[in-house]
Amino acid sequence: LASTMLTSEGARADINNCTITLSPPIHDYGELLKSRQNFVNTAQGNATTLSARSSNLTITCPQAEIMNVRFTGRILSDGNFAFGPKGNVSVTLGSAVLDGNAVQLAKTKRKGVIISPTIADTQTLSADDEITVGANSSVKGTNLNAVVTVTPYLHESAFVVQEANVQEELLNIELLPVN
Repeated sequence: LASTMLTSEGARADINNCTITLSPPIHDYGELLKSRQNFVNTAQGNATTLSARSSNLTITCPQAEIMNVRFTGRILSDGNFAFGPKGNVSVTLGSAVLDGNAVQLAKTKRKGVIISPTIADTQTLSADDEITVGANSSVKGTNLNAVVTVTPYLHESAFVVQEANVQEELLNIELLPVN
């Protein structure tokens, strides 16, 4: 079983020519052998946790902007991100620095529904959650650096294959315009 976690590098940056880069954009877990996995019982059956991998997210804008970001990808029925046909992936965003100053992150929408902002140094994301950089919606900046961490989980059934199988998933990052 081979496994790859892909995260978009050419993400949408809709506001005033901002750019988004992610380094590295791909996390290759290589060949995964069932005999080397530590399975635990979950509500969905036995599953194993692959190692957490991090990428540096950089958003650069030519002028100060309010930065709202959203991660999208294939969504499971529980709102989590899918990882191949037999897994899911946890995504966190943290260690945010805006124009050289550490900032907190405010979750403002959960699965597309407006919520009372949840403010923290690190946010765990479900699909379509929206994050505002800074503790309130008026913080602006030109350069954001943050860490995106992905932790894939694979169900034991993903390791029962007749031939070589690849588990992979693509997550997208969008910089949202301020309404």
